[in-house]
Amino acid sequence: MTGARVLQQLLSEGYRVRALVRFPEKLDVQSELLELVQGDALELAAVQTTVEGCDAVISCLGIGGMGDGSKNTFLSESAKNIVAACPQGTSFSCISNTGVGNSIKAYPWHFRNVELRFFKNWKWFRAVLADKQRMERVLRKSHLKYTIVRSPQILKTDEQTGVELSADGRGIGNKVHVNDLAAFLVESALSHAGQRRIVSIASKNA
Repeated sequence: MTGARVLQQLLSEGYRVRALVRFPEKLDVQSELLELVQGDALELAAVQTTVEGCDAVISCLGIGGMGDGSKNTFLSESAKNIVAACPQGTSFSCISNTGVGNSIKAYPWHFRNVELRFFKNWKWFRAVLADKQRMERVLRKSHLKYTIVRSPQILKTDEQTGVELSADGRGIGNKVHVNDLAAFLVESALSHAGQRRIVSIASKNA
């Protein structure tokens, strides 16, 4: 969902894009600015081919479906490949999740200590947060100029109202429009500010 919006924004602004996709036939986008690489982020060779010669890298990887709550290492293992494939100082942005690290404080005390433990998909949610925590750890130890974007619930709308930022997720809302998330990922990767930062975001008035 987010990756498609990132791609649309980059192409509309005239950037040349090389995209790693598992199923190219499912991507309903045609542009002379777009080059597709068929493969998986768990395949180092495919990641190397994708990032070669690029000025910036954006990852919209996520763990789809509800799963069964068992340990999942897709995001952390993919992050290792991205770090291995990217040259020193590559500008990089990616999606993490509200609830990882100190952003767990964004949830009210009663929710995170009581309600969440009775949440019907708690095992899945806990497994997702655990792998995103591992992913963040990989990136913090890397040579990348990263922006890790901790996202709350993503709203699949066409709205774009701008975002609010927080160091730990507190003081902002708990939803983000997918276009706002995509725009922030693009801005962070292309700014070349050299920041190594982790930031929580939410859409204004969402």
